[in-house]
Amino acid sequence: MGTFHLSRGYDIPLAGEPESTVVDAAKPQTVAICPTDFLGLKVRPVADVGDKVKVGSPLVSNKEDDSHVFTSPVSGTVKEIRRGARRVITHVVIECDGGNDAVEFGSYDSAKIASLSRESVLEQVKASGMLAIFRERPFNFTARPSRPPRDIFVSTFDTGPLAPDLRVLVEGQEAAFQAGLEVCRRLTEGDVHVGVVGVGEPHPAFAKAQNVKIHQFSGAHPAGNVGVHIHHVAPVKGRNDVVWTLNVAGVLMLGRLFLTGKVDPSLIVAVTGTGASVRQHVRTVQGAPLSALLGGKVEAGELRYVSGGPLTGAKISADDYLRFYDLQVTVLPEATEAEFIGWMLPGGNKDSWFRVFLGKVMGGKRFTKDTRLAGGHRAMVWTGHYESVTPIDVLPGFLYKSIRAGDIEEMEGLGIYEVVEEDVALCEYICPSKTDFQATLRRGIDLIDKEG
Repeated sequence: MGTFHLSRGYDIPLAGEPESTVVDAAKPQTVAICPTDFLGLKVRPVADVGDKVKVGSPLVSNKEDDSHVFTSPVSGTVKEIRRGARRVITHVVIECDGGNDAVEFGSYDSAKIASLSRESVLEQVKASGMLAIFRERPFNFTARPSRPPRDIFVSTFDTGPLAPDLRVLVEGQEAAFQAGLEVCRRLTEGDVHVGVVGVGEPHPAFAKAQNVKIHQFSGAHPAGNVGVHIHHVAPVKGRNDVVWTLNVAGVLMLGRLFLTGKVDPSLIVAVTGTGASVRQHVRTVQGAPLSALLGGKVEAGELRYVSGGPLTGAKISADDYLRFYDLQVTVLPEATEAEFIGWMLPGGNKDSWFRVFLGKVMGGKRFTKDTRLAGGHRAMVWTGHYESVTPIDVLPGFLYKSIRAGDIEEMEGLGIYEVVEEDVALCEYICPSKTDFQATLRRGIDLIDKEG
């Protein structure tokens, strides 16, 4: 077991965290998968509008590999296929029939899973659509079957602001979690690494997982990021050094698939943010609409809806759907007016990394934030503080400049293969110049992928 205490990072004292209670969300009338979530892949539709589908029926497939499919999380009828710019498929919407008719795959007991060949396991994972739960480093693309992983990493805790408590996901599903880890072991010739929290009590299913390597991490955010774990345990050494990652919900889905022979896309999602009047964990299905998750329990006024956390999530509309990899919905007050001379006020109700507001010295207080930037975009001010919130040995400021310059060789030398958007999100939060670190990093990744 490796033990790592990270001294760099920052926990944003944001109000709106969820309670530990878990309730059942309303049954959705429609759900959707969003193929734009599957970075690095181009897909084509397999099902047409009006087709009847079961849980686990293919909806779209990878253009480069027709056997690599993405499947329906519910049974029902394909209601709509939405397209965006250049006719890219953005949503495949399924109207639920209220049943639970599912495609049958192979089922095995725990002992049998450990003896399966990699080829047979990969075939079932591809055919069921469960390969989509894996993402590959570098670049955080959706895993591709043609690129087998050197290792597989799982983070069992989330240190992001208002993050869900991942322990509630595994409660009562310990057998499925262990089975999912066994499936991961069959998919790699290397090791399966499980990151657990080093402070407090991790769930026994995490701390006592069998046949994997367990590592303890403690410290401020982003200590829970899987990219931080990879960097400290077994770093990515280049674009062809492939590592797969998945979250706790993905491990559980994988385990249930092999134990029962059916896709079970149920999951627990945290409803967070001060714009939500009831903040809790809700039990739902993958691709559920926000209306089912929130149940209309939101504050009055103009609101911003985010699929994911406030640092890294995607802005969506109130009638949109939960994104594929997210276990959190955040609702924040939408700023509609600028704050008059806000920078001159004492700021007892404001948080600041640079200690420019009184709220910074008031320990233990959580702050309500809206969506205003509190300033405009300007030339980067070199503060030297970006490294203070990045527990990875990269230089975010220099990396940002190399991407803006389009210098691929310098990007590689500065460690672009080791980071994705979530790893530099805090740099964006503390930046006095409002520098768009996350979007710029993705442009750099896309440039390297395009240039080969």
